[in-house]
Amino acid sequence: MLDYQTLDNIADAFTPALLATCLLLIAQSLFQKNWKQAASQVSLLTYSIVLTYGLMLLDNLFGIWPSFDLDYSTHTAAALVLSVFLMLFLKSAQLLWLSAFMTYCALMYYQNYHTIGDILSTALVVMTLLTPITSKLSDSLTEE
Repeated sequence: MLDYQTLDNIADAFTPALLATCLLLIAQSLFQKNWKQAASQVSLLTYSIVLTYGLMLLDNLFGIWPSFDLDYSTHTAAALVLSVFLMLFLKSAQLLWLSAFMTYCALMYYQNYHTIGDILSTALVVMTLLTPITSKLSDSLTEE
């Protein structure tokens, strides 16, 4: 079994690797001069970042999660929105991104970063705010 520090390094690399993959997809769309898709990707990525860190700010200001004896998981929020981005724009690998996200959640729990409650409550709130945007985006991508 890998030691704590090695697993910690893997966990620390996960979100940056997801972000790099998202940025590569945007670069590919730009290179292919697929302006509509690039604009959709940049818009979703921007919204996702604002959502993730906006919720963190609100939680820090108002203590929303602590009032339920929970902790807002920025790790979960960031990994979730980036995974959803990749599932939307790399449909052939949806199961891969979903599995990677679930594995990351298990790793966060195993490493004692967050409780199951922290992870699930964060994911529920993030998906509630992300789903209307991704549904609309998915519909517009299907029309192309």
